[in-house]
Amino acid sequence: MHRFICAKFLPGKGREPAQGLLKWVQLASFAIAGAGWGYFLTSLYAFKTQSTEPVLLLATLVILGSWTLANIYARHALYLFIAAICAPLLSSVFLERDPYHLVIGSLMVALLFICLKHVHSLKSGWQSNLQESAQKEQEIKSSKELKALLEKDRARLQSILDAVPLPIIVSRNATGELLYMNRTTVETLALEEAGTSETIYTDFFVDPIDRHRLADEVARKGALSDVEVNLKRADGTGFWALYSASQILYDGTLAIIGVFVDISARRAAEQALQQSEAKFHLFAEHAKDIITTFDMRGICLFASPAIEEILGYTPAEFVGTEFQSYVHPDDIAATFANDFPQLSVIKPGANHVYRIRHKDGHWVWTETSASTEHDPETGKPTHLFAVSRNITDRILYEQELKAAREHTIAADRAKSEFLAHMSHEIRTPLNAVIGFSEIMRNEIYGKLGDPRYVEFMDDIHDSGTHLLQLINDVLDLSKIEAGKFELLEDRFAIAVIAETACRIIRERARVKNITIESLMDNNLYVWCDRRIMTQVLLNILGNAVKFTPDSGHITLRSEICPAGDLKIHIADNGIGISEEDLAKVMEPFGQANHSSTMPANDSGAGLGLALSRSLMEQHDGTLEIASKLNEGTTVTLSLPAARVVEYQTPKLVAMRS
Repeated sequence: MHRFICAKFLPGKGREPAQGLLKWVQLASFAIAGAGWGYFLTSLYAFKTQSTEPVLLLATLVILGSWTLANIYARHALYLFIAAICAPLLSSVFLERDPYHLVIGSLMVALLFICLKHVHSLKSGWQSNLQESAQKEQEIKSSKELKALLEKDRARLQSILDAVPLPIIVSRNATGELLYMNRTTVETLALEEAGTSETIYTDFFVDPIDRHRLADEVARKGALSDVEVNLKRADGTGFWALYSASQILYDGTLAIIGVFVDISARRAAEQALQQSEAKFHLFAEHAKDIITTFDMRGICLFASPAIEEILGYTPAEFVGTEFQSYVHPDDIAATFANDFPQLSVIKPGANHVYRIRHKDGHWVWTETSASTEHDPETGKPTHLFAVSRNITDRILYEQELKAAREHTIAADRAKSEFLAHMSHEIRTPLNAVIGFSEIMRNEIYGKLGDPRYVEFMDDIHDSGTHLLQLINDVLDLSKIEAGKFELLEDRFAIAVIAETACRIIRERARVKNITIESLMDNNLYVWCDRRIMTQVLLNILGNAVKFTPDSGHITLRSEICPAGDLKIHIADNGIGISEEDLAKVMEPFGQANHSSTMPANDSGAGLGLALSRSLMEQHDGTLEIASKLNEGTTVTLSLPAARVVEYQTPKLVAMRS
């Protein structure tokens, strides 16, 4: 009821009106009590003094005193209540028990009791109301403080998110409605330039299906990351972005927070790279040269199809292997300095020539131009790009050209040496011919019947024969080099040809007490030019006699190989030939250095072995020589099986001379 009274009759609200009403009711109660006592005292005073003026003054003072006591001793309302009851009773006693006073006193007491009862009720209600009001006020205050704190945190978070360089978007999961976007999103989507409010611009997916698909995936998995999507700005221009999102609780509802990065530049670079790589692979597939890419360890990362044609390896076989393992050992140090990363300092366009092992094992000469790719940040080399060309034919041609040039130089030098020797070789027999013929013409020793002239005629004959042989050798060699040499071939027994050569050389061997042993098979017949074969054997036997010391031994032996080839071995135990002179003596006019073992005038013209090898080649055969210094020499003549026309059980014919 007190609340109703406060709300109905008092202005204002809250704690202050309730306290005011309680105060006034208390004051009214004390005023009534004071009035009762005042009434009693004034009545008593008037009864004794029979005066009315002081009574009025005293009544006034009592009322004021009661009011003061009521304000000071509000807690002692019970005592005042008792006093209020006693006052009218006493007044009735002292004032002759007038019933009028009893009625007035009783009414005053009843009124005072009612007022005190309502005061107690109002006080309890108002105290409870005051507590509730204080609690609500505290809650309102706390709510306001919390709201202010939340607003402050929200503003701080907004500032932080606006400073984030990545676009951030929060949207309702179910509807896709946009709930929040930071400043970077506004700038990225060009919302301000388009005049579009970020609160209504939600359709930033080029394909709406992407938004629903990604939202479903986030709802199912809780998050997704690094998904490439096609987005669009407010002006309608599209761009590719890398999108990541997760599901959160935003203002009590499920929402999706998404972050995206514009990757248009990266996509463009990737597309350009793909186009460049496509062009590169197209070029590499049709290029005839080998195109390769290596890391700085020398591991092959890419090889063009041309590698299979040039080296025999498929690209798949070559990729992943170490390049240096294919290079010829003699070329590694010169080309790579024993360290593949040294290629990082190769100058662009520099050419390197080296050999690479083919899959079948032979070596292929290549010419490689290499360049390095560097890290743009550190500047360190990361990859090596190489283009290799097969130059084997060119190298072989250059080697042949070099050999021909060296051969020409050697031939010129040999010819010069030959001319120097020829002056001696020709003058010596001519001097003998001229000298002995003059002696015989002048009959210095008497008439021609003197026996000494017979010896002179033998010397003249031998000198003329030697001179003729020398001239024939030169002519034969010239014909062979000119390609005009012709063979007069027929079927001959090789043992007979060998016997003829041995008989011719017999006298020269006998002078040095050299034994010639022929172990030739009489059943061997060959298709050849007899004169040429005899000349070959004479040249070889003549060298054997010339370079074999006195009492030496020379052997001729025939052999049929399993393939049917005929081999004739002429071996001696002479002074031999050093390893460095073996190739030299096989060249025209070439001679070994025998200055320490025999006089220079006995060395000959240097045509025998070279001419003999050429004559054997005219018969589709070969001449090979094996020798060791101071141990002897073995010359092997070979004729192909096609020239062996008849062969029976061997019957060796031994002939010693």
